[in-house]
Amino acid sequence: MTDTTRDIDIAGDHGTATAGDEGTATAGDGGTATAGRYGTATAGRYGTATAGNWGTATAGHWGTATAGQYGTATAGHGGCIVLTWWDRKAKRHRIVVGYIGENGLLPNTPYHCNDEGVIVPANEANGLTDNDGEG
Repeated sequence: MTDTTRDIDIAGDHGTATAGDEGTATAGDGGTATAGRYGTATAGRYGTATAGNWGTATAGHWGTATAGQYGTATAGHGGCIVLTWWDRKAKRHRIVVGYIGENGLLPNTPYHCNDEGVIVPANEANGLTDNDGEG
């Protein structure tokens, strides 16, 4: 039986919020938010947001948003995004880092990684697959 309950954790300024699988975590300015698989994590200015596979991570100005495979990451001005993708040839996960303001990456725009490890806007066709359970 699958547990479909949602955990929601909210923290104030300089706080930390952590949620389990399918959860939502929100932290205030300077905070850290971490959500489990399928989760959503949002952190305020200077914050860090991390979400698992298929999750969504959003960080404010100068923040870092990290999302697992098939996830999306969004960061504000001066921020960076970290995305995971499945390298079929090497049969392993890889990480790619993008810096907002460089190489055409815009602030407050959701991005994901395609099957070739290229960061693209999340609204573009992603061509992502389940990789036969490998990823």
